[in-house]
Amino acid sequence: MGLVRRAAFAALLIALAARSARAAAIAWNGGAAGDWFVAANWTPAAVPGAGDAVTIASGTVVA
Repeated sequence: MGLVRRAAFAALLIALAARSARAAAIAWNGGAAGDWFVAANWTPAAVPGAGDAVTIASGTVVA
């Protein structure tokens, strides 16, 4: 039974690591009039997803 638990725990750790490895750091460059859902408004050119880290410069208004 100990071997099964260790294998299950290892599988869980691998799944969590793979999920966090997909997170991306994305910065807003679309200005105040840009559309959140347009990839060209982000660097790199990708619309951020739920697990991504988004950076918006201080003082920037995104409408």
